[in-house]
Amino acid sequence: MRCGATFASSRGAGAGGILLVLLIGAAFAVSQYAQDAAGRAYGEKQEQQIREERAAVEAFTKASPDGLARLKEHGVALTYQPVLGDGRLLVKYQLAPGDGAVEKVTLMRSPWRPEARLYDATTGKKLSRYVGGGSGHRVGEPTAGYLQFEPMSSLPGPAEVQFPPLFVYLRPESELRWQVERPGEEGDVLLGERFTVAGVEFEVERVRFSAGSVEIAYRQITDPAQVGLHFLSVRLSDRMGSTWMGDTWEHLPDPLRPVDRFEPISSFSQTWSIEVQHAVLAIPGPIVPVEVK
Repeated sequence: MRCGATFASSRGAGAGGILLVLLIGAAFAVSQYAQDAAGRAYGEKQEQQIREERAAVEAFTKASPDGLARLKEHGVALTYQPVLGDGRLLVKYQLAPGDGAVEKVTLMRSPWRPEARLYDATTGKKLSRYVGGGSGHRVGEPTAGYLQFEPMSSLPGPAEVQFPPLFVYLRPESELRWQVERPGEEGDVLLGERFTVAGVEFEVERVRFSAGSVEIAYRQITDPAQVGLHFLSVRLSDRMGSTWMGDTWEHLPDPLRPVDRFEPISSFSQTWSIEVQHAVLAIPGPIVPVEVK
């Protein structure tokens, strides 16, 4: 009798061990599936951003084939000085806004933006590889910076430098702010607000609320072929004192369906404020001749 009881207990322990192994395996499979799904979602988001970025670069390059001409249209003065020495070529520069609507001009800092180029103006052949640069800006002062290229013993001529793409920040002449009421946890608020910044007409079409984000969709009404391609830098605020800034300078949206995305957002405030900070003109980097004496 004692042996039979021991045998029954062993069978029960064995079944329990198998069940535990199966449960652990199932939990691991579920966890692995969730990780794989999250990885796929992240990868798809990155691919979408790259597609939108490339489409935006193509669109503003087509709309403004001459970046230097666009700067001059807005009274922005580009001055530069190439310096060849210590085994390197530096192109020091300043971008100084005039007295118009331009608040500042900056280099586009997207990870997918085209880099600066140094090339032979006759053949188009690259003369040296771009290795980096830097820039800084203070309120009321020009943007100052430099472009640096690989070491070279001399600079054959004629040579030209093309800057990376630029952002020209245009400030509105008057306050552009609207208040919206959130339609529950998720939903759209149609605005249809039209306005003009520096002679360019825009429309903020709608605001979309979801569980963890807010999207503000807009469009440029004025033909980009006439004035260049612009994006909007928008500030979003809730009634509780929290503020979010748009990410135009970090990621260029789809030029056909531009959206300012704000995420993650955990606030469920009922009342929200939307304010246009800038219309941001995107242009290809200006091309300038380079001569070192």
